Amino acid sequence: MKKCLHVVYINDYFPELWNLTLPTIENYAKRIGADLNIITERKFPEMHIHYEKMQVWNDGKEYDANFLLDCDILINDGFPDFTTIVPRGHVGFNDNYHASNKYNIKENIYFQRDGRDVGIASNAVIGYKETHDIFKPIVDFTMDKWNEISTVRVGDIDEYVLSYNLAKYGLKYTGITWLDWQRYYFVHLGTEPRNECIETAKTILTVWKNSSK
Repeated sequence: MKKCLHVVYINDYFPELWNLTLPTIENYAKRIGADLNIITERKFPEMHIHYEKMQVWNDGKEYDANFLLDCDILINDGFPDFTTIVPRGHVGFNDNYHASNKYNIKENIYFQRDGRDVGIASNAVIGYKETHDIFKPIVDFTMDKWNEISTVRVGDIDEYVLSYNLAKYGLKYTGITWLDWQRYYFVHLGTEPRNECIETAKTILTVWKNSSK
């Protein structure tokens, strides 16, 4: 199976954290035999920068499985190949919420028809060739249209597109780290406040190192 990990890292966003997380992501890609695609250039400059995650739609078309990761993820050597966790024909993600709590979707035919009201947290999203539509950019989408839809944060644009596609295409989904032991091996740090993130990352890496001895 041809696999790829995709990480958006543009404008050297948070180098102190990136220097800690990237080696774990690189090791994971190598261990499971996946390519690693670091997205460093903008392809949608007219949109919020988080929309750049939709580059996976084009970059991942030739792969059987794609894993979109945030740059603030730590992955332990004990975390399994993602294709052994998420079944074929499904989308996988870690966390979700009620889409209607963050977006104005009462008039959206796809959300209303789908009825699941699922909003996708975009820190870790898995799609297969048959569910690759999860990463598809919305045609003729603009920031003006987005501002009419968003009710919480403008930076949620990537999560909206993923949630929109889940509803539009009626895709089946499952979790990635639904068990406690999996959360130990796969950690989403967040990026604020920055000093706390760095200290948390260093602590986790030290614990992992000591536990492997």
